[in-house]
Amino acid sequence: MTDWTAGAAEAASRTAGRGTVLVTGATGFTGLTACRYLLQAGYAVVGVSRGGNALESARRSAPEAVWLTCDLTSPDDAARLLRIAKPDFVLHLAGLNAVRDSWERPLAHMQANLMATLHLLEAARLEHACRLLIVSSMLSVPPSESPAPPHPYSWSKSLQAASALAWARLFGLDVRVARPANLIGPGPSAGVCGLLARHAERLSRGEPLPPFRLSSLGEARDYVDVRDAVRAYELILRLGRPGAVYPVGTGRHRTLREVHEAAERAAGRAIPVEVPGHAGPPEALPDSEKTDLAAIRGLGWSPAWSFDQSMRDMFEYFRTIGRRETE
Repeated sequence: MTDWTAGAAEAASRTAGRGTVLVTGATGFTGLTACRYLLQAGYAVVGVSRGGNALESARRSAPEAVWLTCDLTSPDDAARLLRIAKPDFVLHLAGLNAVRDSWERPLAHMQANLMATLHLLEAARLEHACRLLIVSSMLSVPPSESPAPPHPYSWSKSLQAASALAWARLFGLDVRVARPANLIGPGPSAGVCGLLARHAERLSRGEPLPPFRLSSLGEARDYVDVRDAVRAYELILRLGRPGAVYPVGTGRHRTLREVHEAAERAAGRAIPVEVPGHAGPPEALPDSEKTDLAAIRGLGWSPAWSFDQSMRDMFEYFRTIGRRETE
């Protein structure tokens, strides 16, 4: 049985000038940033997580929010959540996002990314109608275009986005989908930039670590600051079209070689890396894989944080965490 907090009654009655946003996955990297941003923007916020130590930390980080625990892989919990919170908006960030782990636990990723989303959509259909933004991934692709997905994580996010759009069309739900690029910036990121920052911080404390392992130096990705991403999510919730998909990124793809160089600048030190095999020259990105940002730019959004500033802020975050661990 889910442990519902004493704030549940408050969640049902609390209002703000701009409405109430329920944020799932609220204790994660993006979730915490989103809760703080939405509170500052004048919304009431209900933060949802599965509990644990991260929840206590999140309560201290955003005490103005109402915090609830819920397991969205349970359809009964999802239904009860919307019945109690009665949000105007749902920002759905919860899920699993580790590509490597998805090879080991593919069904766990399907449960967390696909089934939890379906339970939330059904709760909106049956219990409490509201506007939903389902945050997928730039790694998701339409299922018809991906008979052989690159990894189970991609497939789970592809089906998540497709199911959200299907529920919008079949049942008339007010649903939008965001497809963010790789998120960076201050906070507990587990992406390659966050791992690099954490590695460099441990090196600075004198830990004897092996070189950081990169899959290649030529692989190119789009990186967008998490603070820019949550601004985009708020705009999509408020101004986006029902049933529409909004890629969120910078449109500028950087190779892992460029990322490593930026990481060393941000860290102010060398970060030895290991690259299996021959690194080769930077890979050209096919035009078909470049990000089309017309939809999100049409809502008046553009990225505000430079890549180098995002990297510096990320490294400062991990330096701060490292200092706390040694105090």
